[in-house]
Formats: sequence, C-alpha cells, structure tokens
Amino acid sequence: MSLPKFFTATADDVFRMQRSATDGEHTPVFLGEYLVQFGFVTKEQLAEAVAIQTASNMRLGACAVALGHLTEADVALIHDAQRQTDLPFGRLAVKLGKLSRLQLEGSLEYQRFRHLRIGDALVKSGAIAAPLLLQALQAFSDFAPSSKRQPPTDALAIAQNELVECSARLLLRIGNLRTKSSPWEPIDSGPNPKLYTTGIELIGTAKLGLWMSMAPQTATVLAKGLLPGFDDPHLVGHDAMDELVNMICGHTVAALESRGQQWKNSPPRRAWPELRSENGGIVLLFVLDHPAIELRIVC
Repeated sequence: MSLPKFFTATADDVFRMQRSATDGEHTPVFLGEYLVQFGFVTKEQLAEAVAIQTASNMRLGACAVALGHLTEADVALIHDAQRQTDLPFGRLAVKLGKLSRLQLEGSLEYQRFRHLRIGDALVKSGAIAAPLLLQALQAFSDFAPSSKRQPPTDALAIAQNELVECSARLLLRIGNLRTKSSPWEPIDSGPNPKLYTTGIELIGTAKLGLWMSMAPQTATVLAKGLLPGFDDPHLVGHDAMDELVNMICGHTVAALESRGQQWKNSPPRRAWPELRSENGGIVLLFVLDHPAIELRIVC
C-alpha cells in the first residue's frame, strides 16, 4: 500500500500544515476528517480503515450474545425497553434480570478487548505509521474546535443541556451516529427547507421548544432503527424524527424529575414557527459522513 505524501512529516511540518489552512475551509471535528484534509491519509485509506474498525468493533448486546449470556431475542427486548428509559444497555439488562452483574462485567471486558479506534485501524491497514499518527493526534487535539461547556447550574440551563446530551445519546444508540457538538450559537431564522424538521415542547419551569433538523439520508438511517419494515423514504424519515424527539423529551423529563424538576412534553409537530421575540440557541451535532444535525432550543 502506498504511503501518504506527508509520511516523513515532523511536528513542525504538522504545525505549518495547520497554519496554511485557508479561511472558511471546513474545520474537521473527527480525527479521520482531519487526517484526510491535511494529507496524512487518502479518503480511500480512511474508508478501508473504517471497514476494518466496523468489522472488529461490537455492540455490547452482540458481545453478550457471543459469550452466551443473551439471545438475540433478549437483545431485541432490551432495545425495545430503551424506548421507555434512558438507561444504558448494560444497566437495563441487569435491571430486567437478563444479565447478572458478573456477566455484564465480562461482556464489557470482551467489548473493550475487541474495540479498535480509527487511528489503530489506519496503522493496522498500513495507511500511516504509528509515530506519525501520534504526532497527528497531538496536533488534532490542539486544532479541533472545543465543544466543552461549563456545567449548567440553573433549572432552565440544566433542561437545555439535558436535551442536547440526550439527543446525542439516542442518535448513537438508535442509528449508531456518533456525534460531536458545537458550542451554542444564537438562534437563527430557522432550518433549510431541504432538511427534515420536527419540533416538540417541554413545559415546566419555563417553556422550551426543541427543533431537530437533519438531512433526509440521516433520517433514513434513524428510521431503520426506529421503524423497520416501512418503505416510503419521505414518510419514514419524518415519522422516525417524530418518534426520536418524543423519546428525547420523554427521557429528558425522567432525568429532570430525578433532579426534582417537574416537566411534561407536548406531541411532536413539523411546522417551524415564526420566531420573533423568542430567545434560544442552536447547537450543531457533527456526524461523520453526514451533514450536521441542527438542534434549535427556543424559550
């Protein structure tokens, strides 16, 4: 396999490559994107590494099945139960009596043993040498935009933050869509009409509106996990988003109740309202190989 053109790059070379990035160019938020954009690997090499990673990594349920602790029917039952609660798969399996704590620990250890990070997969495929990867990892950590936020303290901010975090958890759980969030930005005029959009209200200490917008192809990925068996892409995409925002708010309400806050949610709706004097913010959830998912939270 051919080596990337920056195979002999030094730390100084990496720094110069970053500084030479043009203004307005897409800022990579995932390591794979970064390595391709700055010439460490090609798109084809990254795709090969992703295939290796996908073949190696297993979900926790699959690990438990491989060890003989669960059946496929057990896994389906636990996944179905997750629609009603925001508990992680392992904790819910124990709560339902499907796994003992010892079996859960064994399944987690098996999952950790098999887990392959994208950088390791690139080294394994021969796309990049390990020393250069270490340099690139350090450079990426300095270059990538930070999404870290101070923990919220007031009731409204806690609810807003929980909506974003719950959205990210469910996107991963249902569609295997791993996301990274941008910092909060002021609310804008609304989503692009080419995107699928669904909204829902959370009513309690105040009134919050959660509006999620995503590309049709991303909604179709979610539909495979939420609405299997349907074949109308347009209908399935919108219906999957309705189901998703309903789950997000339901799980958020449960999480806030554990903090002593009382909220309730309304039915989903798809018509973006005319926002004139309402306050709020927008967070982008970046997804590899998909357009960013837009979360607008208005109050």
